Amino acid sequence: MRIRLIKSKTTPKVILLEDEVKEVFNACDNRIHGIRDKAIISLLYGCGLRRKELLTLEMNDIDPNKGRIHIEEPKTRYARDIPMTKNAQQHIEDYLFNVRNRMLDSNSTLTSVFISEQGRAIRNSTLAKIMDKLNKKVSIDKKITRHLRRHSIATHLHRFLPLQDIAQFLGHRNLDSTMIYTHLKHEYYG
Repeated sequence: MRIRLIKSKTTPKVILLEDEVKEVFNACDNRIHGIRDKAIISLLYGCGLRRKELLTLEMNDIDPNKGRIHIEEPKTRYARDIPMTKNAQQHIEDYLFNVRNRMLDSNSTLTSVFISEQGRAIRNSTLAKIMDKLNKKVSIDKKITRHLRRHSIATHLHRFLPLQDIAQFLGHRNLDSTMIYTHLKHEYYG
């Protein structure tokens, strides 16, 4: 009997540094789509949301008064509340109060937070196009992905917070899932 070894392709983990995160935010203009995209980046980076969590976010999941987002059905199946930074809260409010309704048909009852140009809930393909557009606008030599932002905020926070707090913030049930950020923290920040 022969045993065949399968070589796994592990991509080295990278993060965006704080200056690079600012460059991505600055790549969003103050027009309708730029305001929406900035709100999306705020939730992917500032709140560490997963792609699916962002795509399934409903209007009643956001509490701007408390500065919190409620994630009911995350990957781990354990609901969690995520605090928003002041910047994230400002970007979300700007989008919700100044842009979202302009993208919807006046008779729409859609409760999804993020809306496409056609007035429908954004899908994964729309999110991928937004990331591609941002990749073309910035001079960063890293491919900006949805998950790269999650890795970035976790690593940035781990410089100041214990791993258990990072795990809770990200919705990890197992610290092993969060351990990658200790390596990234040392690699990027010593």
